[in-house]
This record gives sequence, structure tokens and C-alpha cells, in this order.
Amino acid sequence: MTEKAYQTVTEFGGQQVSQEQIYRLWHRYNWALRMVANRDVVEAGCGAGHGVSVLQGSCKSLVAGDVSDEVLRSATRVFENEFTFQKFDACQIPVENSSVDVLILFEAIYYVEDVSAFLNEARRILRPGGIILLAMPNKQLFDFTPSPFATNYFTPNELRQLLAKHDFESKFYGFLDTNEVSTRQKILRPLKWLANNLGLMPKTMRGKELLKSLFFGGTVLMPSKLDKLEFGYEEPSQIEDLSQRCFHKVIYCKADLK
Repeated sequence: MTEKAYQTVTEFGGQQVSQEQIYRLWHRYNWALRMVANRDVVEAGCGAGHGVSVLQGSCKSLVAGDVSDEVLRSATRVFENEFTFQKFDACQIPVENSSVDVLILFEAIYYVEDVSAFLNEARRILRPGGIILLAMPNKQLFDFTPSPFATNYFTPNELRQLLAKHDFESKFYGFLDTNEVSTRQKILRPLKWLANNLGLMPKTMRGKELLKSLFFGGTVLMPSKLDKLEFGYEEPSQIEDLSQRCFHKVIYCKADLK
């Protein structure tokens, strides 16, 4: 099977990105940080390895990998001999049964073709009381733009029901309330929606950079590692009523194995 060109949708060091994009990447790993301390952790879909620089000093052990050779080559170049990445699919993780405390899959569950198979694999590798940590965009926003390689996007309620079928009890959190974005974003969000519906969203990296510059008022270079960045950490808001529409840009999920 031909490997999908995930490098075209992956954040790499040296790219022109928005400051918010960096903050979102930094934030999800710092949200995870308190839950991985002194625990055996696996990150599937690790991308260019940004999270490793944040997590590895806190975990008891860390296995990180991705399905894309191109993405993993970039991660390996950045970390050199500091960390060894592995190639694996989120549905076939190369660890023993009941050997993991925390399984992380950030901004990647929508690429998994069979999410039930992923959850079965999570049950296999997690110890009793183990957890899955997920991050995903909010598909309920009117200007939501799906990734070209995505197969599954879930609302919190849809994902809660699926997790429950596989013996996971879940809690959901929202981050970056769209009611509190800048005036620039409030004005441009309808234009983004229009461009998306007309099929005018840019496909090239240069086109994406120009769009980010317009939408966010400028871009900066994406760092290759996140551990030296200093942002103020903002606790995500727990979503109490999953039947209601959520207006946050990012959805987090903590799923505990029963």
C-alpha cells in the first residue's frame, strides 16, 4: 500500500507557522505532562517528535513512533542519538500486553481507518487503570476544515459512546474558546468557511503559510523542540454536557480503562 503523504500535513521545525499553532502544540504536551510522570508511556502518531522533548524527562519510559517514514526521518535528524523513534501503526503497537500506563494519540485519531481496532490495541497494551490521551480539532465549528487524509472525525459525544463500548470511561475538555479569539479572526473566520466550501483552501505549503499570515497577522518559525519554550499554561475547560455544541478549537479527551 502506498504511504500517504503525511509530511504535507505534519508540523516540522523551520516551517512558517502562527504563534497560536506553536502554542497549541506546546499546550497539548504540557496538558499530558502531569499524567505521564514516572509512568510507562507510548505515543503513537508522534509526527516530527515535538512531544518527546517535553515528555521524556518525566516518563519512566517512552516509546514514540509514527507510520510515515518521511516524518520519522525528520524526527531522527532532530534528535540524533538522544532518542530512538520506531515505525508503527496505531493499531499495531510493538509493546507487550499490559505493559503501558499511558497511550497518547494527539491530532491523529482522525487518520486511523479503524478506530475500534485502535481501541482494542489500547486495551491490549494498557495496564489496569491505564489511560488514553487524545487531542483533536472541533468538527462542530462552522469553519472546521478537515485534513485531506482524514477518515474519522468525532464529536465528544460520539467518541464517548465509542470509548464506552471498549470499556473506557472518558472525560472531555475544550481549549481555545472561539468566543475569545482576536477581532481579526472573528472577521476572517467566515471567509475561511467560504474558501473551504468553494474548494479554494491552499494545497501547497507556501499557500498555507500565506493563509496563516493573513488569518493570524503574521507567522514565526516552528521550533524543532518544545521543551525550552515558555508559555503561560491555561487549564482546558471540562465539557460537562456532551450533548451541547462545543465552541472550543481543540478537544482533549482522557479515557480511563475500567
